[in-house]
Amino acid sequence: MSMKGLLPTLQTLLNTELILPPVFENLPLIGAFSKKLPYSFNFELLNSLNSFRFFFPKQLHSTKIIELKETVSYDLFLCFFKIEGDAIFTTQKHIFIGVRTADCVPVLVTNKSADFVGVVHGGWRGSVNKLLFKFLQKIIGFGYKPEDILIAIGPHVKVCCYEVGEDVIEVLRKNFKKAENFLIFKNKKIFLDLEKLNYYQALKCSIPPDNIWVSKDCTCCLNNYYWSHRFHKEKRGFQISFIGKLR
Repeated sequence: MSMKGLLPTLQTLLNTELILPPVFENLPLIGAFSKKLPYSFNFELLNSLNSFRFFFPKQLHSTKIIELKETVSYDLFLCFFKIEGDAIFTTQKHIFIGVRTADCVPVLVTNKSADFVGVVHGGWRGSVNKLLFKFLQKIIGFGYKPEDILIAIGPHVKVCCYEVGEDVIEVLRKNFKKAENFLIFKNKKIFLDLEKLNYYQALKCSIPPDNIWVSKDCTCCLNNYYWSHRFHKEKRGFQISFIGKLR
């Protein structure tokens, strides 16, 4: 199935709108951020795309990175949320790798030749523990050049809405020398800038700013369009972010 035919099919299955980051334009892949999925969405519906497989990990807010190799059993791609981890990459085609979010930061990664695809789930724990930095360092360690790496940072809770406590700030200060650069102090409250924190990690890996696209959408502010843990509390679903090579 071509990209032109696949996108409408995916949108119909997901029953929501897809956001296609322009940084991936004209590449032989599909990378997308969804808006709200229907509450209690049945992920098994995705198995109806016979030409494509899907992999979603069991997210733990960890820094564990999963590499999907050709030796991975086909059956694992038909079982969702079984393998633990919060970042995935693969060089295989016709596999969509993805993460679920409801305020956390989803990051899609590839390079200008679409040799590989990757996805990162950056909650506060992953972000302050440098998950994106560690992920990019691993990719660069395989020989991919930083100047060729392309990154899309999707909708997430922005600094305007993300008040944090001392537990978060303590870990942030432990891992970043200038932690205050990622914090805003207002009305005796402290807010964490997850966007800036992840953007900084990409720059520290020598990714050019022009290679990084960032969504302007705050999931909490735009809670009519996105699920937000901060706004909807426990009565919420997810949006997903996914990426896959077409050839």
